[in-house]
Formats: sequence, C-alpha cells, structure tokens
Amino acid sequence: MIKRVVINLMCISLPIIIASCNYAKNVNLLVSGSASKKMDCHVPFTYKKGIIVVNVKLNSDSEAREFIFDTGAFNSKVEKSLSDFFGLETKATKENSDSNGNTRLIEVVSVDSLSIGDATFYNIGAGEVEYGEKSFSPCIAKNGIIGANLIKLVNWHFDFESQQIRITTGPINIDQNWTSIEFDRPMLSGTPLIDIKIGDEIIEDMLFDLGYNGGLILPSKFSNMFDTESRKLIDQATTGIYGSRIDTVEVKELPVTLGKNTFKVPIHFSANGKMLLGTDVLEHFDIVIDNDENIINLKLRSEVQCKPDPTFIPGILNDEYWIVNRVEVNSTLQLGDTLQSINGMKPKDLFQNHCEYFFGLDKLLSSDSVVVQTLSNKTISL
Repeated sequence: MIKRVVINLMCISLPIIIASCNYAKNVNLLVSGSASKKMDCHVPFTYKKGIIVVNVKLNSDSEAREFIFDTGAFNSKVEKSLSDFFGLETKATKENSDSNGNTRLIEVVSVDSLSIGDATFYNIGAGEVEYGEKSFSPCIAKNGIIGANLIKLVNWHFDFESQQIRITTGPINIDQNWTSIEFDRPMLSGTPLIDIKIGDEIIEDMLFDLGYNGGLILPSKFSNMFDTESRKLIDQATTGIYGSRIDTVEVKELPVTLGKNTFKVPIHFSANGKMLLGTDVLEHFDIVIDNDENIINLKLRSEVQCKPDPTFIPGILNDEYWIVNRVEVNSTLQLGDTLQSINGMKPKDLFQNHCEYFFGLDKLLSSDSVVVQTLSNKTISL
C-alpha cells in the first residue's frame, strides 16, 4: 500500500516538474536577449495595409527577409519552414494567442543573431509560427514577427512620413512639440501598456500596438460608460496569425486624449475583450519608444482621421461564391450567408488567391453602394 501511494505521487509530480522546467526555459529565453552595446542606425520600412515591415537577416544568412514589426507581440516569431531551414533548435514549448484570442501550442527556438539594418541582436527567443489558413499575416510578411522581447532591448524612433526607423542604445532627443506618456509592462513582457482618456474617463493598460492596423478597440464592458449613438456589427473579418473569430462589435464615435492631443475617432467595443491602440491612429504621429525610461513620446504630424470602417465585408467561400464576414446587426443579411455575386462579379472574376483578395478588397467596397445577389437569387443593395 505504501509503495502504491509513492508511485501515484510520483506520477502526479512528474508533469509539475516538467511544466516547471519548461516555464523556466521560456523565462530564460525571454530575458536572455541582448543588443550590441553601441548602436545608432536608421533603417527603412515598408508600410503594407497599416503594418510596419522591416528587412531582417537571421544568423549568418546574407538574404534579408521581411518581418512584421509588432510591439503587441509578446515574443518574436519565425515561420516554421524558415526555422527548419536554419536548423533552429527547440528550447521549450508555450501556449501562444493571436490578437483574436486563438491559441496554439508552439515550439520556442533561440536565434543566435538577428540584424535589422546595422542593428544586431543576440540570443533572441522566437516562437515557431505556422499561420492559420485564413490569416493575412503571411500576405504582409511571411517570414516572421519582431516582437516585444527584442523591441524592449533598445530605443526606437518611427517616422511614418519618411518610412524610416532609428534604432539606438542611446537617448533620442525631443523638443517641446512632443508629448510624453509613461508605459508599464506585464511581468516578463516588453509589451507597452499606456493610459488614455476617452471622453471624461481614464482607461488604463491600453496596449500600444504597432502590429495592429486598426484604430482603437476596447472590451464591450466599457461601452456603457459612454452614452452616445452607436451601431452594432457581427464580425468575422478581422484575422490574427491563427485566423479569425466571431465577434460582436459596438461602434461609437468619441473624443480621445493621447498625451496633450485630443481627437475624435470611432471606437470599437469588442465582445472578445480586445484592448488595443493601433496604427490607424498612431500613423499620424512621430513615435519614440524610450525603453530606458519606459516612456513613449509622440509628436502629431497630421490630423487623426481613421479610415472608413465598412459595415459589410464579404469573404471568399470558393471561386464561385462569397460569404458574409461582417454585417450590421438586424441587417437583411446574416453572418455566414452565401452570396452568388457582388456587383455582378464572382470571386474568381476579381481575385486569383487569398492575398490578392486581402490587398484588393478595399477597391471592391469603395463604391457608394454594393449590390449583392443571395443564393436564393434575391438582390440586395447595401
């Protein structure tokens, strides 16, 4: 009897020990990265659909590969086939969630060196990412993501007008035209969290997310704080690295104060609990992220105006049929409805693949009205 009890205890404790070792390895990977001691360089970036993309060289590779720059990503990512190509060794495993809350168990590797222009970083932990079938991330930059575990190592200046980034281990001087906002980080993370003012309310711990190409999104629990007109959407058009997720969104136009700058933008209140400030707002500023002082400095460059927010978004079911991916609540159409045509056209008439659809959808929806034909041959003008 005693022997049986001991054996059972060993069986119970073994997963705990393994999990603890795995956790320790992940912690070590997150905190072990470093940057060259003296660094000050400027690198160009491309701006694709509101996402910053930088050229990256891994280890001794001479080829520069496109990576998304994402302050909202807990750690960096390397696409799995690229990781296999370089023979990056698995150090640990972890659960990883995308911006929609879709979660996967991923392997974590260590990259010996990673260069962005003349800026070089060492021993960077990176998750091996296998993109979801419906993800648009590989359309923007298929090779990976520069995440907060690297970003926190140095200071950054983003100039959206010239599409250039300054990367430095030294201070970045600013003048009286800038406004400063302190930021916090969650434990063991480099993701910056700031406080902003919406109307008369202070909203704490908003993720300052240069990897999100939307505007401002809050959990739906905050919506009742603001008594103003709204519209409600059912949405499955927004995707993260692992795909999409159904969300109910209430949209309200509200004044936002960021530092000393006040502007009015549509705010999305999400039933999925998202809390993000993205580039649809931030691209109107010069941005300095000072990781030495935990301060974000902003200088307004242009009037903050968010891009038009469609109340109807179709997806592609196959070559012949569309599917409704976003629609207003109480619309004649419902999320998931199959459509024969949009403005008389089938998907194959416009797009040859997933990425063509992603980059060309705005043109399809740019007219004042959109006429759809349902599977039952009903014609609806939106």
